[in-house]
Amino acid sequence: MRTVGLELGHGEARAVIGEQRRGRWHLLEAVVAAMPAEPGPRRAALAAFVETHARGAQVVVGLSLTDSNVRLVSFPATTEDNLARLARTEAESHFGLPADSLDFGWAVVDPSTASGDSLLAVAVCRAERLRELLQPLADQHLVPRAVNLGAIALANLYGPAARAAGQATAVLLIGDERGELVLLDALGRLRQVRVVPSELEAVGPELRRSLQSHAGATGEVVGQVLVCGAGATAAVTALAAQGIDCQVADPWASLGASLPGTDQSAGYAVATGLMMQGGDVPLPLNLRRRVPTAAEVQRRRMAPATWGIVGVLLLAAVGVGWFISAYHGRQAELAAAEAKVKRLRSNLELAGGESALFIDTLAATRDRVHAQSAWLDVLRQLAERLPDGVALEEWSCDAVRGVTLRGQARGAALVTAVMTALNDTGRFEPARLDSYDAVSVGKETLYNFQVTCTARADRAKKATKSAEAGR
Repeated sequence: MRTVGLELGHGEARAVIGEQRRGRWHLLEAVVAAMPAEPGPRRAALAAFVETHARGAQVVVGLSLTDSNVRLVSFPATTEDNLARLARTEAESHFGLPADSLDFGWAVVDPSTASGDSLLAVAVCRAERLRELLQPLADQHLVPRAVNLGAIALANLYGPAARAAGQATAVLLIGDERGELVLLDALGRLRQVRVVPSELEAVGPELRRSLQSHAGATGEVVGQVLVCGAGATAAVTALAAQGIDCQVADPWASLGASLPGTDQSAGYAVATGLMMQGGDVPLPLNLRRRVPTAAEVQRRRMAPATWGIVGVLLLAAVGVGWFISAYHGRQAELAAAEAKVKRLRSNLELAGGESALFIDTLAATRDRVHAQSAWLDVLRQLAERLPDGVALEEWSCDAVRGVTLRGQARGAALVTAVMTALNDTGRFEPARLDSYDAVSVGKETLYNFQVTCTARADRAKKATKSAEAGR
């Protein structure tokens, strides 16, 4: 899908349009348009710009540090939901404004700092200002995929290059009447974001102080200074005159892409970094990201246990239904067999004689049917006596050998209740627990079990004799 990286500056709007194919970015267009200062004409100009270049594409919007702010803060390592709430608290406490007047976003910069904490980039913007900036998009019924900061987009763009070079890197943005500085360490991780003067004669001293501050705090010397933005070429010349070695950064070379016929690619660095957020980036910060409520977090945690309980209850209901259906079916078969024996006897009597051997065979057949049906009485009794919260996964029944049950219970006491139900039938020797182990499903603990009980000696002998007579 096409992705538009849209940089909203005060005097102009820049966009880079591209799409990912087989894991690589292909650039389609790079455009810039002047934006009037007055609210009405500016809104109309931006709406026309979006209609022309962003219709049918996903849009990632970038803000300057004059419209927003960002802080790097450390929090104890914890869950993502907890980090979101800590980031909100940091935004409210640092900027002294209630949550409903701020839009904020956050992204994990480094999940494992030396102290074991998580380093987060927390960005904020006044909700009223952000609504004003995004209104032209809303007029076109266009909802941005994300709203990020231009400085964070530069970190996403040049972080891999700093890591590949193996040296700390300073990225200086000069253009659109603003200056921003981003410092990356040798692993490409964000370490500092700040506003710098847009006047070239004041940039040098400010840049030196930032580089010295980074070296003092981390012991890491910044090895390269990359300059981007509409004023990149003039800034490199001015900084060279002040004794600072730097170079114009080509954002498209970082992607291994190009856009023939477009000059001054350095001016599209922020828009290119924003476009990359149409895929995976190290810092997917989004000022419109919604923080889940405490109730939603609790429901999410309870979901696995709830589904486990529902599954157990459903399995138990199916098992009981099968017991009852099988019992009634076998009872109907037994009634039909007894009726057949009665009818044959009546026919023999009417015929004036009967064969004793034949009558004995019929009786043996009847007894065998009774013996085979005996276990159905057991199943019926179990279906009536098994407590709720017990699900049977497998059962085997034999009038001679007894019953073996395998299943799952929602508590240890329910396993005991299964054994009690077997013992109460009066048909078996005391039930024996063959296996028993606990498993966790969410916060629920379930118990897998296997119970065996043999037929009482007197019943087993009777059933054996009946089976032998049948043979």
